[in-house]
Amino acid sequence: MRDEDPVETGVEDAVQVAFQLLRKAGIQTTVDGQPSSYPHRARSDEIAQILASACPPGWQSLQAAFSMAGGQEIIQVVALTPGGPVNVAVPLRAAELAREHRVMTAGAAGPWLRMLMELNSAGRLQMSFDYGDVPLPADQLLAPEAYLRDVAQYPREQIALWLLAHMGNEGRQLRTAAQAQQPAGGAVRVVDALPAFGLLWSRMAVIAAMCRGVNEPYGVRLDQAFAVFRGDQGWCTVARLPGGRGVISGGRPDSPLLTAAYQGKIGWPDLYQGAPPWVHNLYLDPYAARGLLSFCSWWDGQVWRGADFGGDGIEEMFGAVPAVWSTDATARTVTGLLGAIGVPLNDRSHYSATDFVRAAEADAVTEPLLRRMFGDGVPSNFDLAAAMAVLDAADVLQR
Repeated sequence: MRDEDPVETGVEDAVQVAFQLLRKAGIQTTVDGQPSSYPHRARSDEIAQILASACPPGWQSLQAAFSMAGGQEIIQVVALTPGGPVNVAVPLRAAELAREHRVMTAGAAGPWLRMLMELNSAGRLQMSFDYGDVPLPADQLLAPEAYLRDVAQYPREQIALWLLAHMGNEGRQLRTAAQAQQPAGGAVRVVDALPAFGLLWSRMAVIAAMCRGVNEPYGVRLDQAFAVFRGDQGWCTVARLPGGRGVISGGRPDSPLLTAAYQGKIGWPDLYQGAPPWVHNLYLDPYAARGLLSFCSWWDGQVWRGADFGGDGIEEMFGAVPAVWSTDATARTVTGLLGAIGVPLNDRSHYSATDFVRAAEADAVTEPLLRRMFGDGVPSNFDLAAAMAVLDAADVLQR
């Protein structure tokens, strides 16, 4: 997403013409942003004037999103009024100008995928342009073929992995229970980098309990069967199966393996080659449906195994798997979450956090042990009951 910077213009500039149009609509305009050329800015301001004219009386501000590529488009405009938000019908002229703006401003990164506008009734206009560095919201995402046409028309130097997957995913990472019953040949390797399933699960439980306690919106969420991690650098799901079995799968937004595969530089990696029949969609991270899994390993009760593509495969897990690699790594995550809610940290904090993790690894967590990490008492911004409920679901409490 790229924001524009302030620019000053002369009275005779095309920008001023657009400003005058806004003023005729009763809006004194201040624009944040540096255009690539004045005519481009003139189009932006004319779009704003048209949208403002379409808003209901008494509107206070508006937000507009123009999502365009390959001949398809989704345009959403919402005006904030004293009575609440109101959807605004988009005049055809505003859409036409947005299409023109998109073509005229296309550069090495291609044309923008989304143009976002915010305008208030005082005339302050803010704009930003989304070139697809991060995934688009689902309600503004166009069909894969639209982006395929756009990339063919405007070749990019770089394309984000999520967009490569959106254009090229054909459900190849889905594995139904019926498909899993078919023989899965291929080389398999032992995945030594992962801790034994019991340790991995208990450490995930510790992080999940702390995330729930501090009301951290990201991080780990856990119930009796699944531990799900979502972070800025990746994602994974750990599934706990009957009989001491387990599955972990996930990926990274910058996966070298998937990027090379979608670019056609390597053959498609079959993450499930050699996998047992109980590795299927029910236990896979939902990102499989988007074609964005870059690793999958299964625990048979004795050892972790996974498809062998050469190397140890650990690179794909960095950032996608939380700090469950060791007792100390998990304890440091715990103290980090404590510090985030203002709990004073000292050497005792780390020692008590380490004791907490070790107790979880032994299925022996107690409430007093959790309380001990807070020293002078559990603060009001930590939900002790919620944290204990997670630990109970994970079955790591002392019985």
